Amino acid sequence: MKSKIDKVNNKKKIEKKKKPFVQDWVEAILYALVVAMLIRNFTFQNFKIPSGSMENTLLVGDYLVANKLKYHFTDPKRGEIVTFRMPTDPDDPNDFDITNPQDQMTPFTKYAGHYKKLYAPLYINTAKFFDIQAWTWFGITYYAPKNVVKRVIGLPGDKIEIRDREVYVNDENIGNYYGVYKTYFNYNKLVNQFTTLYNQNSAKYRTFFGSNSPEVVAQYLYFNFNGLDEDLSKVNINAKDSIFLPFLQEYNTTKAEPYKITWDNEWYNEDIGNEDLGSPEDFGPVTVPEDHYFVMGDNRNNSYDGRYWGFLSRDNISGTPSFIFFSRDESSVDLMQGRDAVNRSGKVRWDRMFKKVK
Repeated sequence: MKSKIDKVNNKKKIEKKKKPFVQDWVEAILYALVVAMLIRNFTFQNFKIPSGSMENTLLVGDYLVANKLKYHFTDPKRGEIVTFRMPTDPDDPNDFDITNPQDQMTPFTKYAGHYKKLYAPLYINTAKFFDIQAWTWFGITYYAPKNVVKRVIGLPGDKIEIRDREVYVNDENIGNYYGVYKTYFNYNKLVNQFTTLYNQNSAKYRTFFGSNSPEVVAQYLYFNFNGLDEDLSKVNINAKDSIFLPFLQEYNTTKAEPYKITWDNEWYNEDIGNEDLGSPEDFGPVTVPEDHYFVMGDNRNNSYDGRYWGFLSRDNISGTPSFIFFSRDESSVDLMQGRDAVNRSGKVRWDRMFKKVK
């Protein structure tokens, strides 16, 4: 009799200990989220390359795994590729400047002033219920400064200068140092340029483009030649497109008015007047402060990097790309050239799968 009573009591204890089905699922999901956040924040993280700023090392549509452990134990070295949050992105999406061309490229900017903070990185978007590009679902927006990858050029204390595209570190010429230079077009400027050429010298225009109208030529060049190497000997141009070679050769050898780089941010030093630092191809000199680095993209004509916004804090460096786990030939969203600046095929690049990044 006693044994039967004990069995009944044990059964009741087991039943009491058994958790409800919903509680089991909620605890499992919360546990999985905590583990995922720990892995993402302290070990490894995956992200996609959205722009062509690191071509030809990293291509638009490369999906990377970044190692976030490495720089807990060592400091970045010259030549290494690092991941970090974009220094010019604000902590709060309401602080984007809708008049700034760089900020206009970010989908969050159009709702600046309409976000109400819940708990960073979550915000209530009072202007839009759904917007996938701006990471908004059911009126809730997930926002964090975007992840960026660049190459370390200058270490703390280094003097950095660029002379006619050649990089100098502490007055030593290290050449282009992974840098490539590519041709980029602006459609509206091309139309104006071709229209002017046709009106002023129709014979030369026909030599370049035959009987094609300025609009047709501009559109074709924009979608088929944007992002080509300036050195045309490295480009495989088919017979159909060879008509454009004379124009491309002249276009790449004609120096346009250089873009003037002005620092008016935290790195501006009134004593030395470094608000005027030359151009992207003739830059500096500048000296890298303690606990900071100078970084640039490998695609020098299409990289919004340290030349424009200054030095990168050591604290902001989160990791380094380890390998490419997937790659697809996608159109670029380039801060320097505009949305969909380079048209792509969308095909999977099988040869880049599990390729080590270096």
